[in-house]
Amino acid sequence: RAISSTNLHLRTKNIYVANDDIRDTGYTYVMPNNILKKFITISDLRTQIAGYMYGVSPEDNSMVKEIRCIVMVPQLGTHQGVQLPTQLPQHE
Repeated sequence: RAISSTNLHLRTKNIYVANDDIRDTGYTYVMPNNILKKFITISDLRTQIAGYMYGVSPEDNSMVKEIRCIVMVPQLGTHQGVQLPTQLPQHE
C-alpha cells in the first residue's frame, strides 16, 4: 500500500477524460495541472480525502469554472466517506 501511494504522482502524467462524460448542460471545471498533481500526491489509495475548491468564472462564459485553489480542512476520512467540518473556512 505504501509503495502504491508513493507512485500516485506518476499517474498524473496521463490524465484522460472520456467524451461520454462531457455534457453541454452542466458546468465545465478547468483545473490547473499543478493543483491536480498536488491533490493526487497527498491522497491515499484506501482513504477518501476532500477539499473545498475555490475559483472564478470568466466574464464571457458563466458555465465554465476555473479552479484557483483547493483548501484542505481538517477531516476524518475512511474508505467509505469523509467527514468535513460544518463551518466553511473564513478569510479576513
